[in-house]
This record gives sequence, structure tokens and C-alpha cells, in this order.
Amino acid sequence: LRQLHTFCNAKPSSNAIYITNQLADLVTSDNRYDATKIEAATLAVVSKMCHPSEECNVCGTEFFPLPFVHFAGNMFSTSCAYAKDLLPPETHEREMRSIAREAFLAHLRKQTTTELFRFTPRILGLKQHSIE
Repeated sequence: LRQLHTFCNAKPSSNAIYITNQLADLVTSDNRYDATKIEAATLAVVSKMCHPSEECNVCGTEFFPLPFVHFAGNMFSTSCAYAKDLLPPETHEREMRSIAREAFLAHLRKQTTTELFRFTPRILGLKQHSIE
């Protein structure tokens, strides 16, 4: 995402497509990649229907607000005018770590529960998920 952020800051009137090779959302329960889902996510973001417009500044296959805001497969197309105003990836990563630390401490103190999702680094937005 660093390259996308740099590109969009340099060319704010452009559009960009982000396709990742970290496909955690597209792995089946037996740890195999689901080629159908990968193909669907890739085809969606490169399609004309997913081209950013005045009505829609970011597009992907499936949008999820929980456990953190993301698109399935972490693949999306976006207008650079939108992307350039997002936090720089390094700042976002630092903020995610801070939030994860607070969430983990609250979990240990039994102040919160994670019944909806398993308590994992991904759910906390840690490791590669902190900059996605």
C-alpha cells in the first residue's frame, strides 16, 4: 500500500488498482487457496463496473466493516483523490498497533469479549493486516 499511497499523492487525478498477494481472506479451511474467490476478486477490481466515479471512490468484491474496514482479498480499485487523503500506511500501522494493544489489554482484563470473532492477530489488525 505504500506504493499506492505514494503514487496517489503524486497523481491525485488518477485512479489506482490494488491487487495483493497476501490472500488470507481467500484461503479455505484446509489452508488451500480458493481459486474461484481469487479470480472473482481480481476480475471485480479490474472491471469497468468497479471503475471509480463521482458516486463511488473505492470498489471491491465484498466490503466488510468488521472486524476492521476491508475488502475481501484486500483487492480494490480507488480514485487517487480519495486514497491520497487516507493516513499514510506507516501512520495507520502505528495507530492499529496502539488500538490492538488497548484491545488486547481489555481482553486480558475481561473488559471485552470476542464472541463474534476469534481473538487473533488478524482480528487485532496486527502483522501484515496493520497496513492493509
